[in-house]
Amino acid sequence: MLNPSPRVYIAAAVIVALGTILGALVGRSSGVSTGQQQGQQEAFATAAVQQATTVAQGAVTQITETRIAITQVAITQVSVTQIIGTSQPIVVTATPEPTVPLVGDTPPGTILTVEQTWKSNGIELTLVSREFIVGQMLLQWRLKNNTVQELSVKYDSGNFSAKDNLGNPLSIYGFRDAGEICFPVNRILQPGESIMNSYCKQPLTIGVDLNNKQITEIIVTATDISRIERAQWKIPINIR
Repeated sequence: MLNPSPRVYIAAAVIVALGTILGALVGRSSGVSTGQQQGQQEAFATAAVQQATTVAQGAVTQITETRIAITQVAITQVSVTQIIGTSQPIVVTATPEPTVPLVGDTPPGTILTVEQTWKSNGIELTLVSREFIVGQMLLQWRLKNNTVQELSVKYDSGNFSAKDNLGNPLSIYGFRDAGEICFPVNRILQPGESIMNSYCKQPLTIGVDLNNKQITEIIVTATDISRIERAQWKIPINIR
């Protein structure tokens, strides 16, 4: 329901006041009202006019405040719309796709054997052969760059580890040449180029107790050689 206009309040108050004053005048002329009654009636009429004026002013103030509030809401909405409309576009950066292994790469966790090749993103490491001598096992390795670009290759005997089937770690004596440890590999391999073993091309020497018949096989692990993170070979001891 709509509130009455302030003009309605003012008109009503004026009508009441005029009615009161008019009654007072009539009473005076008829001689019924006394002077005291006349003063009370005039005071009542004045108070009625003041009350009507106060009510009208309150209504006008309420209407004005409502209009101001509505105007402020409208201005706030327009300001927000303008800010959103003029803001910079959001830039979404695509996450790079993870490196996908090439077709033919050796699956992680695979354990190879002698003469088999571990392949990883174009790098191939092959356990070419193994040989047993007194207290030692000699392993021949070939590393090949099977990509179409140059690759920097760095490794030495520290990139290899070994343990027997009993879980005992074995000593790595390194790549040896006449008893001397060879220099580490640190070179650029051209596309299609390969390197045997290490700098001096001598086999990797590993200590093994061949007299212990409980030792039936050796697990050799190569780690962090170019693009090869971890590769393993199982070497059976079948010379007894």
